[in-house]
Amino acid sequence: MPFLHLGTSQVQPIEPVVNALWIGAALEDWHAACLRSFTMAGHRVLLHCYDVPRNVPPEVEVFDASALMPRERIVYSVAQGDWSADPHLPL
Repeated sequence: MPFLHLGTSQVQPIEPVVNALWIGAALEDWHAACLRSFTMAGHRVLLHCYDVPRNVPPEVEVFDASALMPRERIVYSVAQGDWSADPHLPL
């Protein structure tokens, strides 16, 4: 599944839109189920990610997260070994 780009998508926005960010190789089944539940309720779901993960529901649109924030801005917690957004990003 290739990335879509926000500026070139042919899909017309349907409100409300659900935006999600995923950093990782694959969605767990329950993550995919959560995204699917939004689409089943009639929402358009945009999944922003740096690499297209496995197990993305087909009705979820995948976008390149680097269009929003470069991958290099992701910071990792030394204590947790997990990622978090750069706290110095301008809001």
